[in-house]
Amino acid sequence: MRRRSGFGVVKVLVIGCGSIGSRHSRLLKSLCDVAVWDTDNGRAQALADTLNVNCFSNFDAAKNWQPDGVVIAVPNEFHVSVALPWLGHVRSILVEKPLAATVTDAERLMTSIKGSGTKVYGACNMRFHPGVRMLKQGLESIGTPLFARLHYGNSLPNMRPNSDYRKLYCASRVAGGGVILDAIHELDYIKWLLGPATMLTAAAGRLSDLDIDVEDWACLTLCHESGPRTEIQLDYLRPYKRRGGEIVGSMGAVSWNSEGKSPEIIKSDLVMVSDTSPRSLLDQLGVNGDDAFVSMYQCFLSAMQSGGSSDLASIEEAFDTLRLAWDCLGAVLPLDAGRK
Repeated sequence: MRRRSGFGVVKVLVIGCGSIGSRHSRLLKSLCDVAVWDTDNGRAQALADTLNVNCFSNFDAAKNWQPDGVVIAVPNEFHVSVALPWLGHVRSILVEKPLAATVTDAERLMTSIKGSGTKVYGACNMRFHPGVRMLKQGLESIGTPLFARLHYGNSLPNMRPNSDYRKLYCASRVAGGGVILDAIHELDYIKWLLGPATMLTAAAGRLSDLDIDVEDWACLTLCHESGPRTEIQLDYLRPYKRRGGEIVGSMGAVSWNSEGKSPEIIKSDLVMVSDTSPRSLLDQLGVNGDDAFVSMYQCFLSAMQSGGSSDLASIEEAFDTLRLAWDCLGAVLPLDAGRK
C-alpha cells in the first residue's frame, strides 16, 4: 500500500542500515517508497538489493531524490549531526531513541528546528505496544492514578546473538549507551500516560562483570506534575527479556507483563477495588514485534499530511525525556559501586 499526500507518493529515506535501520526500511517499504543511505556503501547496497529499493552514497544524491521524510537510525552520538542538514528539506524527521547522546547535542537540534518548517519526532514505538495500550485503556477505569511501577530487563550478551555485545552502542557511554538511555522507552511512555515528571531519586551501577563502561542496573523514582509517583527498575542482567508495569489508582489497578522475544508472551489485567477478581484485558502468545513499529510509521506518514499526531513523541517530548534520563544519570552512584 502506498500512502499519498498532496504532492504525490510519500518517499522516506532511512539513514543507517544497521540492525534497526534495516528493520525500519523493511517495514516502511510496505507503506511508502523507501530509499536507504549509510556511510558503509557496501552495507547500504546489500540492504537495497535485498529490499529492491534505491540506495544513495552521499547527501546530494539523497537530497535530489526529494524525500518527504527521513528516518535517522545511525549510532546515538550522530543523531543530531545527521539530522541537521535535512532541516528545511523534508517535511518530517523521525529520530531513533534516544533523541541524542547528550542534552547539549539535543539542544542544538531544538534550536535549529525553529523556522525550518520541518517537524521532528522521536521513534518511541513502545507507545504502540499492545501492553502499553492496555495501560492507556485501563486508565479510564481505575480512577485517580496514585502510583506506577515499571520494569525492563534483558541479557546484554544475548540481545543480538550474532554480535559482540562489547561493540554495541549500549555498552559505551560515549555512544549514548547504558540501560537508562537504552531503556528510555519506560520514561517516555509513563510520561505519555501520566504526564510530565521530575526525578525524585536514582541509583545505578555496574553490578556484573560485563566488559562495559556504563550502568547495567538502575532504579529510578519519579514525581509527576499531576501527583502520581513512578518507580522504574532497569537491567541488563536477566537471562531473558522481561518487561511490564502497573498503574494503581483510587478505584483499581491495571497491569501488563511481557516475557521473551520471538515468541513474546503478553498479559494484561484489570483489577477493581469493588471486585478483586482480575479481568483479563489481553493474553497473547506470539506477538508480532513489528506491529508496534508499523503503527508508529502510519502515524508518522499521516503526520506528514495532517501536521501532527498525539500518539507520536514530539521533539519537545523526546527532548524532555532525554533531559530526565540525564537528570537520573547525573544523580547515580559511581559505576563501580557495588560491582562484584
